[in-house]
Amino acid sequence: MSLASPAPLNVSSQAIENLDVQKAINDLLVKANLTPEQIAEAMDNRVSARTIYRWGKGEHQPQQKADIIALSRVVSKYADSIQAHELTREQTNEDLLGPVLD
Repeated sequence: MSLASPAPLNVSSQAIENLDVQKAINDLLVKANLTPEQIAEAMDNRVSARTIYRWGKGEHQPQQKADIIALSRVVSKYADSIQAHELTREQTNEDLLGPVLD
């Protein structure tokens, strides 16, 4: 199963400038349940899985704007999975803690 996106997704320049690379990688790993290898493949193998791992750990940052654009496209592609994970987590917390009184 190929994760590379056949058609480019439009990503705004503001989204690219505001991208928190470390958070984006960790969201893709945890919330979208991707591996570093799958993220690299979804970025058309512009970088290695090891590079994805280093970005996720905050050891390095992307040096090329094209890499940030590619990562932004992957985040956009998996935004529904990331959001669904967050909603599920919120619901689980509410189930465990009960309604919060204001």
